[in-house]
Amino acid sequence: MTTTQIRDTEAVHRYRRACDYAAAAMICLKDNVLLREPLRREHLKPRLELGYALATAFGAALDKPDLLVACLVGDGEAETGPTAGSWHANKYLDPRTDGAVLPVLHILAAIRSNGAPD
Repeated sequence: MTTTQIRDTEAVHRYRRACDYAAAAMICLKDNVLLREPLRREHLKPRLELGYALATAFGAALDKPDLLVACLVGDGEAETGPTAGSWHANKYLDPRTDGAVLPVLHILAAIRSNGAPD
């Protein structure tokens, strides 16, 4: 890669990190989004709606045959009604015209809370 290409790639990575932060701040924070003071519990929204990540991933894959969408589903989210229904969304994807969804289920916290050894 040339110096210009490396600089452009780094700029895209910085932009992506800023966008990711902005998205997370809009979802999770109700105050202090620019982190002008140390983050405290009262800055967080009280409860997030869980369960829509997998449905959103399937929606992103529709009509995009070259797209693979990886979706991380947390153990708390996996037990919600919206996620339970979303597990059936693969029935609506056509491999000729749509992309694919790779659901990744994170269950480590649930295993540890049930007394399993570390």
